[in-house]
Amino acid sequence: MGRLADWVYDLLTQGRLNVARLPQAAPLGLVFAVRQEFDTLLEATPAGDWVDYRSARPKHEFLRYLAEERGLLLHGSNDPEISEFTPRPQHTYTGEPIEAAFATTDGIWVLYFATISRPPVWSLRNACNVLGDRRRYLFSIDTDPASAESWTNGAVYILERESFTSTYDQEWVSRTAVLPRARLAVSPEDFPFRTHVFRHCVGESDAAFLARLARAGLVAG
Repeated sequence: MGRLADWVYDLLTQGRLNVARLPQAAPLGLVFAVRQEFDTLLEATPAGDWVDYRSARPKHEFLRYLAEERGLLLHGSNDPEISEFTPRPQHTYTGEPIEAAFATTDGIWVLYFATISRPPVWSLRNACNVLGDRRRYLFSIDTDPASAESWTNGAVYILERESFTSTYDQEWVSRTAVLPRARLAVSPEDFPFRTHVFRHCVGESDAAFLARLARAGLVAG
């Protein structure tokens, strides 16, 4: 992005006022009994196995608890059969080249990556920023978010943090291979901001995308 586009992007995703009406998550605020329930679910799961999720609580709360309060990391994928995460050439959130496996400390952002269907979706624009006691998100894809074909069932992998380092906000990377501690089956219905996903156009400039995003927020307001 150019300097002006960077400034507008930061204003929309991190500004004090939520000009674009981007989705935000309030503090988790779980009672002790729910924390105990979530601990039991994880502890009953053998290493690398599927969590037998029988809680009435939304899965995003379970994932947020594991990341925010238990110090675990998360990776979302359409592929339910990943036995090991190996480093591969990628780019960090800020565009730096790196050979690593990626994970996040955000239990909502990860559901976007797990349930967006690729293909037909090829291009993703997204952000997750912690702003005081809230988290603000940007979710955008290059297909119709209202189409069922843009979504699929997926998996969220739960990872230990030891080999990871933080790159930017909620993004973490490991330069060594990582085995999953557990995995959780998820569906598009588990993603709480599915109806807040924006659509961008292939080849659209950053300036044009940001202008449409801001305009949509002003109309919604």
